[in-house]
Amino acid sequence: MELNYPRRARRRRPLRQSGLSLVELLIAMGLLSFIAIGIVPMLMSSLASNNRGWESTQAANFAKSYLDPVLQFSYEAGSLKVPTGSTELLDTWSYSAGQLAVMGDADERWHPGTPIDQGQLTWARNTRVRYLQTGDLPNWPGGTASQVPLDGGVDVSDVSYKEIQVQLTTVRQGGMLGAGQRVTFQVFKSF
Repeated sequence: MELNYPRRARRRRPLRQSGLSLVELLIAMGLLSFIAIGIVPMLMSSLASNNRGWESTQAANFAKSYLDPVLQFSYEAGSLKVPTGSTELLDTWSYSAGQLAVMGDADERWHPGTPIDQGQLTWARNTRVRYLQTGDLPNWPGGTASQVPLDGGVDVSDVSYKEIQVQLTTVRQGGMLGAGQRVTFQVFKSF
């Protein structure tokens, strides 16, 4: 005869729960949101600042690549000659990035005026040339700040300096990274 002893029922230990409860999850999300609210504006400010710096560098490079050869021209060069009957020469050019999908395409360059068929325009360059006399230069010893330009038909011997002002403007409108900027470079070429 077999004796059957009742087995003692073992008490089961509760299993440890793994994972997060809903409350813990909500607290963690709240903390991350609070931290992100502080970090995102700093990141956006950093991106905007980097973009402005990049544009300033690009503007300086464009101005230098334009002004270096211009300053080597003779004083009476046609591209720097103020027309008779006018006190200034104005010249407008636009830089086209060409087709954005094509690197180094033929339209990626400066074009006279504001062409509409040369791809995406990214920069505008306005150049102003004026004839000045020594007394018209600001902050010149004995000079006045009037800067009254001379007529283009004046005898070249009456001209002391040519003022060449190059203004570069990004055509980018406002957006997440801010509006485009305008940078002006001004040089004086002596006679």
